[in-house]
Amino acid sequence: MRLAREPGGYLLGVEAERIDGHRFRLLLQSARDRRGFDDFDRTRLIREALTLWRGQPLAGVPGEWAAQVRAGWNAERVDAVVEWARIELRQGNPDEVLAQLTGLTAEHPLVEPLVEVFMRALHATGRSADALDRYAGFRRQLAEGLGVDPSPGLQQLHLSILRGEPPQSVTDVVSSISAPRPTGASASAAGFSIIAGADTAVARRPRTLPRQAPDFTGRSEIIARIAAAVRAGDQQSTMVQVIDGMPGSGKTTLAVQLAVMLQDDYPDGQLFIDLHGHSARDPMDPRAALSALLQQMEVPPDRLPVDFEGRVAYWRTLLSGRRLVLVLDNAGNSAQIAPLLPTAPGCLTLVTSRRRLGLDSVRLEPLPLMTAVEATELLARIAGSDRVAAEPAAASEVVSRCGHLPLAIRLAGTRLAHRPNWRVSDLAARLRGDGPTLPELTAETRTVAAAFALSCAQLSPPAHRVFRLLSLHTGADFDACAVAALVGLPLPRTQHLLDELVDSYLVEEPTVGRYRLHDLVREYAFELCTATDTDDERHAAVEGLLDFYLHAADVARRSIESVRSRRFFAPGSPRRADLVEELGALPPSWCAVERRNLAAAVALAMDAGCYPYVWRLARVCWRYLYHAGSLDELIALQEQALAAARELDDDEALTASCNYLASAYFRQGRTQRCLDFLELAIAAGQRLGNKAWLAVLHGNMSIAYLNAGRHPEAVEHALQALRKLRDTVEPDPDVPRLLSGLGEIYAITGRYEEGLLHLRRALFLAAENGDQAVVASVLRNIGSIRSRQGAHRYAKRLLTASLLLYRRLETGWGEGEVLNDLASIELALGRPDLATQRYHEVIPALRDKRNPGIESTAHNGLGQAALASGDVHTAREHFEYALELVRETGHRREIAMSLDGIARCLVAAEPHRARTLWQRALKLLIELDMPERFEVEKRLAEAERRRPTAR
Repeated sequence: MRLAREPGGYLLGVEAERIDGHRFRLLLQSARDRRGFDDFDRTRLIREALTLWRGQPLAGVPGEWAAQVRAGWNAERVDAVVEWARIELRQGNPDEVLAQLTGLTAEHPLVEPLVEVFMRALHATGRSADALDRYAGFRRQLAEGLGVDPSPGLQQLHLSILRGEPPQSVTDVVSSISAPRPTGASASAAGFSIIAGADTAVARRPRTLPRQAPDFTGRSEIIARIAAAVRAGDQQSTMVQVIDGMPGSGKTTLAVQLAVMLQDDYPDGQLFIDLHGHSARDPMDPRAALSALLQQMEVPPDRLPVDFEGRVAYWRTLLSGRRLVLVLDNAGNSAQIAPLLPTAPGCLTLVTSRRRLGLDSVRLEPLPLMTAVEATELLARIAGSDRVAAEPAAASEVVSRCGHLPLAIRLAGTRLAHRPNWRVSDLAARLRGDGPTLPELTAETRTVAAAFALSCAQLSPPAHRVFRLLSLHTGADFDACAVAALVGLPLPRTQHLLDELVDSYLVEEPTVGRYRLHDLVREYAFELCTATDTDDERHAAVEGLLDFYLHAADVARRSIESVRSRRFFAPGSPRRADLVEELGALPPSWCAVERRNLAAAVALAMDAGCYPYVWRLARVCWRYLYHAGSLDELIALQEQALAAARELDDDEALTASCNYLASAYFRQGRTQRCLDFLELAIAAGQRLGNKAWLAVLHGNMSIAYLNAGRHPEAVEHALQALRKLRDTVEPDPDVPRLLSGLGEIYAITGRYEEGLLHLRRALFLAAENGDQAVVASVLRNIGSIRSRQGAHRYAKRLLTASLLLYRRLETGWGEGEVLNDLASIELALGRPDLATQRYHEVIPALRDKRNPGIESTAHNGLGQAALASGDVHTAREHFEYALELVRETGHRREIAMSLDGIARCLVAAEPHRARTLWQRALKLLIELDMPERFEVEKRLAEAERRRPTAR
């Protein structure tokens, strides 16, 4: 671009390709230079030229010169549109032509070429009456305004439509003015044959398929499967292959691809008809469809039987003895296509539909979404392979956000192709933005939303309402009970409407009884919901869903949560008792199936401001997530619960959410975070004044302090918890757990008799209450004390019983602790090989539920076993790994044990460093008041004794 001074002013010098008017002409010339070659390239170039038009040229510029230039450019535009329309009609795309010409013919009502292609498009789409009306209006305008008649070519087109002749290309219309139609004997020479029993001329090999997609991608397995079935089929029968799938999945494209591929197997031709089962037009009546097919076979209407049944018989006789492919595209229902199906052997019928059709004796092929590889390849073919290859991550994101839906990918690729300055990552950024995705997936009048709208238009009103409200369910998938709660309908009625949606491919059923929405379908449904349903209706639907999940999860947790834990929370009566009863006695596995839905329900409740449901849902999910070791997920839910509790200013909710946050941080080994939240929970509990709750919280605080190695604080909180329950009339079910915790503290600090006293009492009460989790814990603690006292055989029996209970309860961390204790007994008995086997069982027992304390104990034990076997190198590796596991979590006992083990490995080679490590370990053990300090004192003293003295 260059600005130059010229006489009388300035001249801006710009390359011709950067000016829309010049670029328009260059693109048209390029298209015209390709005459006789690929029509696809010609239409692409002309369409690109036409997209440069944005309103009137030189708009607002006055004067005769501007008017002349404007008129010239408008004439060029009309010529380009006509040229493009003729190519599209020749390729069998009349709907595209109508979409572009409707407005333009109104602007230029006396331009005959526009009228001609518009009439042809109307006729080709079955709107022959409209085409005749358009001709009559044009003829009247010419007569009144100019006193002339339409050209002979247009008059001939008018006559051919009147006769009911099939749509022909513009070239054929022009040539047919002087060329008489072959009949009788001359018909055979012209490529026609006579059907036996009739004197009607019929085309030998009709070819009425639409244009084959030049960028067809993937589907190789499906194509191979259908082709193999067709070729392996009985040649003496007729085959009907149904291809159904969701809107935009590429059914028509696949059917055309198959028809072309199989043309050698079916040499007598290919017929195609769009039945408009799901389109902006009314579905085509079987009578009209049959007439159109007979026209494609060039059967004159005046030779056909008058009644419909006679025409069906004529049609089936016509196909007898022929091997051709019939494509019945976009079928709305079985009744629409049943009369069109051939009955004589040798023909292949390909039926596409957005609905599951109830046809008998047909082969079904549901068309799935594209694979990631296929989707990326399609994007590359449309937008450019180099661009896509340069940004594979962005391309993967684009096809993922398109949901691997072929139509969406085509539209996204088209946007990129028309914007060469965009990178693939630019489109990815737009698709991931805060706004909706669907508006980004458009190209002229083609949109993904429009495809969905056509399917929705066929739904019954109740099914349409269910479809809209389903968009409010933000989980992964759902069952019929959840939908019934959402839409407020009885379960049988809901199931019936879900079946309608599944049959319409608007809802997927990936497994029996589980349903889901495609992401783009969900977005479209949500748009409908916000536009159609009131705020109150949407809020009621959301509350119905949340209430169902709350009470279903409450039922499921009962088998894995103890009575003493359940007594602090009851969700009340369900709104839909019928649905909860339908579920029956849910197993804990229900929580695993609905896990993502429960998390989504908490987030949905938070977004909708349904704060009581937020903390209550998080509460009923706690035990399952804790039991499953899903601690990050547990924390995420309880953080939302804490926010809701603060919004409500509800101390009950605050106490619960802080306590369960503390439980997750405890299992993660983040002891200080655990203590912080327990402090908040105790403060809220004191405001509530519930002594039983406070006892639980002080008991949890005691365990946390024990884990941190702060034994005096642990004892104090355990005693506080027991004091809270001293005045209760009935024995509190939490007393055994508190006694067990106190006994464990005494055992760790070497106060074995005091520990056993509390543990025996805890065992009696827990057994009486049927609390197997506490029984398992007590048996483990008693076994640990007996092992330390040297009664290894007795200890082993107690620990084995504890292990069996923990396995029955599927408590991985309990198994891990007991296995560590059993392994330590083998070490004490001088059997390091058996100890090593036990320690290696610990990590699998945790079932991928990370617990730094238990894992560190196991590696410290493996280090001791390796030392006992003389393998110092392996021992040091285990001790160092154990130290790394707990360095940041505050497990001071395991830190001390790791330091002691490393020192034992180093004492021969690096005695000075070993003494330093023993000193650090001893300091920790003294602070912890643990009996292991005496062994470390002996090792340190021995190292000091061997320390060389200065001479």
